Amino acid sequence: MPNQPTWGNQYPMNNQNGMIQNNQPVQQSQPAMPVRQQQGISSIAEVYSRDGVEFYPVAAGTTALLIQFLSQSEGKFWLKATDMYGRPAPLIEYSFNLVQDPMNQYQQVQQQSVQSQSSNNYVTHEEIDEMKKMIADLHAALK
Repeated sequence: MPNQPTWGNQYPMNNQNGMIQNNQPVQQSQPAMPVRQQQGISSIAEVYSRDGVEFYPVAAGTTALLIQFLSQSEGKFWLKATDMYGRPAPLIEYSFNLVQDPMNQYQQVQQQSVQSQSSNNYVTHEEIDEMKKMIADLHAALK
């Protein structure tokens, strides 16, 4: 074999693809370590039954918040999570009840505002403060 390098007493060999390989010890690469995902809720979705929760796909290393509204003021939600290898964690179920309906509170403030406007054409600081509080409550309820 002219002009072919040799290592020790061994000659280069062809592998299965016909490429020459040099028979040097193969360096083992370290196994890839899974990247740890940030903890927290990665998705939020509405479901319509317990079957919807069971069949909702959750990617490896993530958590989904699944909500089922039973009425306008009550419902259930689940935290469905998988570990970084995609194995499911135990499903956690919660029930919720809306204590105070922000829309009803908004309608009450609006009625008071209409009554006060009919008696006078100005707004008091108390009414502005009430409106600010009502808007903040609505904003918090919508989040």
